[in-house]
Amino acid sequence: MKKEDFKVLGLEDVLAGLESDGFAIGLVDPEEYQGWKGQIPGCVSKSMLHDFGQNPLRFHLNEVEGKRVEHAGFKLGSAVDAAVLTPEVFARRYWYEPKKVAITKSGHPAANGMQDPEQKAAWAERAAQGHVMLAEKELAQVREMAGNVEAHLAELGLHVGEDTLTQVAMFVRMDEVGGEQLPVPLVVCGMLDLMPLEGKLLWDLKTTSRGVDEAGLNFAMCDYGYGIQAALYSDLFAACTGEERAFAFLFVESAAPYQSRVVRMPWLLLDGYRARYERLLREYSQCLATGDWGALILPEMVYAPPRYEASKLEEEMR
Repeated sequence: MKKEDFKVLGLEDVLAGLESDGFAIGLVDPEEYQGWKGQIPGCVSKSMLHDFGQNPLRFHLNEVEGKRVEHAGFKLGSAVDAAVLTPEVFARRYWYEPKKVAITKSGHPAANGMQDPEQKAAWAERAAQGHVMLAEKELAQVREMAGNVEAHLAELGLHVGEDTLTQVAMFVRMDEVGGEQLPVPLVVCGMLDLMPLEGKLLWDLKTTSRGVDEAGLNFAMCDYGYGIQAALYSDLFAACTGEERAFAFLFVESAAPYQSRVVRMPWLLLDGYRARYERLLREYSQCLATGDWGALILPEMVYAPPRYEASKLEEEMR
């Protein structure tokens, strides 16, 4: 692969590629990418698919009413991503205000923390433009986390902007999945954090508050649907380029000492998660076709305690 083969895409380029070839791949401004999902009919991403799989009705209401809740670590993770992958975006979007002021979780100054009318107006303008304020402690965290990630990438032989492209968006039109015609055609999208021009792996950068011990990472991989992401992104990349690659994650913890660890996805597991995302795509398309996102009254269930609780109960009964 050559660096010049991947140009910067606009929405018009994506739509034209989907119309002519059924796919589009290229460099995308991460701030624009998120907004495109609502402008492309039938567009669905890994995060949308994962939320849909958890509860279709709640997912639908959140999407329609715009009530999607971002977890507390999203702001910090996004800042680290920008600092490592797109430094120019980080410099443009994030800023630090040395004056002590209360900051909301979304990165905007709290109303009661703004006393100077001129400063208040300046902050409001930056917030309206999508800029995010970092507290002094957050800025220090981001810088140290980003530094450790960059050192780890160098150890892996990945050099951003040289032999490794970042924020590579993929869009693939799907009329059928697994040989089964979809009720409503879908456009499945994903963004590769790190795409080496050569090699056998695709990469995603993750921030975790649970630490990078093996048990915690295995839990995070399962809980956040990262297996689905690995299988889906590998398949989207193959559809766009004709090249098969495996997938790996680089996790960095959000608390000192900000350790990092690579988690690789075995090929065998990709097959299993491929079956899962294909099932979810079929169900999602069916919901779009019928408008039926699930009932308010759900079927009865029988309590099945998790393994750690079941072990305690076994000990009690001995």
